[in-house]
Amino acid sequence: MRLLRFLRALTITAALLVGALTIANAAQSLPPGAELKLEFTPGSPRAEVNLPNDGSRLLALRIASTSPNAVVHLAAKASAQFGEYGITGELEWDFRAERAASQLYDALPQFPTTWTLEFSLTSDESCALNLRIEDQGAAPAIHWAEAPGTLVVRNAAKTGLVAQPEPGIVRTHPTCDNTTYEPELAPDGDARFTLPAGQWILVGAGTGTVPEQRAVLIPVSSGAETVVEWPKAPVTSEPPAQPELPSGLVLYSATADTTTGRLLLAAPMFNEAPKPESVKVTEGGQPGQVLSVEAVPAQLHVVVLFDSSLSMRSIFAQAQEAALRFVEKLPPDCTVDFIDFDTKVKELPAANRAALLDAIRTVQPDGSTKLYDSVMRGLAKCTGHRRGAIVLFTDGFDAQIEDPGFGSRASQAEVFAAVTKAQVPLFTIAYGEKPDEQTLQRLATASHGAYFRAQPDTVAGVFEQIGRLVDRDYRVTYRRPNKVAASNTPFITLVLDVSGSMDMNPSEEGCGFRIEKAKDLLRGFFSRLPAGSVVQLFTFSSSVSLIQVPTTDPTRLLRALPQVEAGGYTETLAATQAALASIEKVPSRNRFLLFVTDAALAVEPDQRQPFERALATLKKLAVRSVWIGMVGAQEQAPFEHAAALSGSSFVVSPDTDALARALASLEQTLNDPASAANALSVDVLIDQPDASGALRRHGGTGVFPLPATGATSEQTIGALTVTVGGK
Repeated sequence: MRLLRFLRALTITAALLVGALTIANAAQSLPPGAELKLEFTPGSPRAEVNLPNDGSRLLALRIASTSPNAVVHLAAKASAQFGEYGITGELEWDFRAERAASQLYDALPQFPTTWTLEFSLTSDESCALNLRIEDQGAAPAIHWAEAPGTLVVRNAAKTGLVAQPEPGIVRTHPTCDNTTYEPELAPDGDARFTLPAGQWILVGAGTGTVPEQRAVLIPVSSGAETVVEWPKAPVTSEPPAQPELPSGLVLYSATADTTTGRLLLAAPMFNEAPKPESVKVTEGGQPGQVLSVEAVPAQLHVVVLFDSSLSMRSIFAQAQEAALRFVEKLPPDCTVDFIDFDTKVKELPAANRAALLDAIRTVQPDGSTKLYDSVMRGLAKCTGHRRGAIVLFTDGFDAQIEDPGFGSRASQAEVFAAVTKAQVPLFTIAYGEKPDEQTLQRLATASHGAYFRAQPDTVAGVFEQIGRLVDRDYRVTYRRPNKVAASNTPFITLVLDVSGSMDMNPSEEGCGFRIEKAKDLLRGFFSRLPAGSVVQLFTFSSSVSLIQVPTTDPTRLLRALPQVEAGGYTETLAATQAALASIEKVPSRNRFLLFVTDAALAVEPDQRQPFERALATLKKLAVRSVWIGMVGAQEQAPFEHAAALSGSSFVVSPDTDALARALASLEQTLNDPASAANALSVDVLIDQPDASGALRRHGGTGVFPLPATGATSEQTIGALTVTVGGK
């Protein structure tokens, strides 16, 4: 009944043009929930629909057809006059059923008027359209009159904000007659606009690959003041600004009660436990107080993968001796497997440690390099052990690359998928003149291990350093921070690929008509969000755009979707870095990232390392990510790899089914009661003097499920708020 109060009956006048003769059908009404059917033939190619709207509801027109080849052009026109203030709206759009059988036309600007919708058949094939009004919610209340209103935006300093009308709108006003409006800036950073009544779009400057930030559905009433609180942390596309955390420490586990936390970590550079005053622990971005540090024995299963290919011949003796000393010095309670790989991958049989050392002495350099197969064998040997570690030593590339036919059976993609899934740390050593440094670095990063570079005169020291890493652990006990806790409010970042392939004929490789279906799924998701959820919406193709800054208003998200159009290529790295930068400082324990793309998630080789660093940082920040691929199963590996590095999940399917499943899963998560254990990032910094006495800083990080502390208040999350004052 509420719609009946706001909508007059939708009327249609079908005009049949035969030469110069126009025959008009009687007007028909379209009550809410009913459908109106238009039929088009080459002899009757046009129809006209009148859509009244008093401006109090956000209306859109659902258009559907059972004719798969239907192509109909829509021209929409409307005008309104308020004294000497006039508004004219003109838009054009093509309904093509091949894109989606049902599509929502939600681009009509919202003001009190009656829209004239002129439909024209643009093909030789007859078709029928079914029309239905969709109510997207109440429109912000606006007093429409000639006198302008005032828009004040708080926190606007350095944003470069301007106000723009909705697309398709032309305004004529005796005192305000611009297309884009710039504000007066107050000393306190507020921006003050004088604008005609209407719905406006605020556009702010971005940085890097995000050229602008937008907020839609900003109401201005005649003679009244609207106050907007712009999000306090403007989004940039730069990688996180925090300094790179020093490396060297490996955090294995963390436990806690409401007051005290306990960490288990490895620190290979220390000969004894560091003093508590030299250790700093940060939990969830807040400092804790270190109470004690003690050394504890490490109990590991160590697998050594040792390259004995022919290229090692001139530098083999030093490496073999270093490997012998490494195995010999491992603690008695460490179990060891030694795998020698060249053209074959061979495990050295040994009944005990002494027999294993004798077997290592018999190894001679020969053959090619089956690097990838050796890693797969090493992972298999770690299966079933509580804690495993792999030491990988090699001087070259897999022969699969340099000498096809003699290389590994496993592909590089299969190896990385297995490594990220196993979560066994790899300590990789690049030896000699031409090792595959990039692959060894990536293996160490993907497994949360460490990478080392060695030459014949330094290899013994490198093995010794790794030996200290697996020799002992340290337990750090600290008092947990108990001030202001992070918020439990869900903060959702949605990144949507709008490259050209999202709206192209499926006959083109890697393409499909996906964008309209994806938008429909997002509309449903936005309308079902739990109250108070904060959402921001990015799109990316050749560049990245933030088309709606963080908001708690689902209708604002719905009104941002008409801006989404497909075109351009895919900048995956820039989009990932933009999302990460926007999430990093948000004080919420429930941060989510949905990354939707129809391109294989593999990036260019020169972008791989920064991309993987961004993924690792998402894991460190405990962001719950979902990598959604509208691709076939043959392109699954990059999504699986991204999910493993970011500590999250992925889903793939060629159409929009992957997006539908991911949204349904997230809805269930958002509606479930909050868990008592929250995944929190824990950082450790230790300052210790080196051999020369100079103070050096060592660091490490991890993400662990820890129970809530006794904090009684929560931090607030910056989101767009809009308040409309009276006349």
